[in-house]
Amino acid sequence: MRVHLAAPTGRAAKRIAETTGGFAQTIHRLLKYDPAKSGFLHDSATPLPTDFLVVDEASMLDSRLAAALLQAVPSSAHVLLVGDVDQLPSVGAGNVLKDLIGSDLAPVTRLAVIFRQQQLSQIVVTAHAVNQGDATLPPTITDLVTEQLHHDLLFVPVTSAEECIARVIELCTKVIPQKLRHFDPVAEVQVLAPMHKGVAGVGNLNRALQQALNPHGHALRSPAGDLRAGDKLIQLRNNYDKGIFNGDIAVVTAVDPEDGTLEADFDGTKQVLDRGDLGDVALAYACSIHKSQGSEYPVVIVPLLKGHFMMLQRNLLYTAITRGKKRVFIVGEPAAWGMAVRNNESRDRRTHLREKLAILSER
Repeated sequence: MRVHLAAPTGRAAKRIAETTGGFAQTIHRLLKYDPAKSGFLHDSATPLPTDFLVVDEASMLDSRLAAALLQAVPSSAHVLLVGDVDQLPSVGAGNVLKDLIGSDLAPVTRLAVIFRQQQLSQIVVTAHAVNQGDATLPPTITDLVTEQLHHDLLFVPVTSAEECIARVIELCTKVIPQKLRHFDPVAEVQVLAPMHKGVAGVGNLNRALQQALNPHGHALRSPAGDLRAGDKLIQLRNNYDKGIFNGDIAVVTAVDPEDGTLEADFDGTKQVLDRGDLGDVALAYACSIHKSQGSEYPVVIVPLLKGHFMMLQRNLLYTAITRGKKRVFIVGEPAAWGMAVRNNESRDRRTHLREKLAILSER
């Protein structure tokens, strides 16, 4: 049987490959995207040579990509979609996975056993509570230095954006290195923010964390700011020539300001990036929760403030919490937690797909 593994993003495809030991690729690469025709080489006329297609992170499928994918699947093949409809929906239009499940036209298996963490993990308990609209605060810690970190998920209360940044820096520079010594504060800790702009947004958090964690050394000027050996980067676009993909995380190992190049380690593979590549990377001490979909990290820190009100939604918070494998710290205002958990309006997407599927089922 010819089996193919795919995912909407390069980062998610890499995770499938690591988990299964098989070959996985992005949907665009699977369908052979052709920039010249702004379309795919595989379609209904030239279907994929597959018998069984597995698509992970299917909640990220928008209507256009899902349509192109299903058109390219031969009628004799099986398709298995794996995904979590409680996470953020696709960036593009549609809500494909949720609509397919709601149509009752395809067999659905709901996984009830959690493998990522132990069953009684506070991460798991809190994620389920958020999903059910329970706004009760998780275990809270106020003194990070003296109190014990008993739970794998903790809420750190703050009263302002400035205090939020100070606590995030304290976690990365003191608490985690001293109390959780087996975690590297750069390589294994990821700050996930709801927004890019603002005092506690991705941009400002990256500047503050770079200054706190890696302030010295020769710097290379780039569109992302000054980059130094030891800095953490994220790839923003797929680069098939170098084999690095949107969402891939790297640590800078060397910079050459005169040549305008840097060397970065992407999960054990070193790549040299020249000036033309530097526009496709950004600092990644902090990144957006949306950008984290399809990824998981040993330690996650989530700033959560009322100032993020435009993005405070239940599925955003759920997605952030479930990115953490071992530890999660929510640094924020208790009122912001309640706002996010109670706001479930973002799930309402008028796609008309379920109605079209219902018409097809009657024929």
